[in-house]
Amino acid sequence: MLVEWLAEVIALYPLVLVLLLAHIALMFFALSDLSKQETTRGPRGVWVVVIILINFVGPLAYYFLGRQKKAAD
Repeated sequence: MLVEWLAEVIALYPLVLVLLLAHIALMFFALSDLSKQETTRGPRGVWVVVIILINFVGPLAYYFLGRQKKAAD
């Protein structure tokens, strides 16, 4: 029973690793974009907390809701 459970957990390692790397990449790109933005929709500090603490949804929420659209030249 324990061996079967351990085998199932080990089988999930590649999936967990991919999801972890995707989350770290999303967080990194969202934070780097946030640092480059002059203005955001909402306080910058709140977006930092949202990006870091809310897995996957935080960075995606920043990209879709928090970024200001650049004005057309």
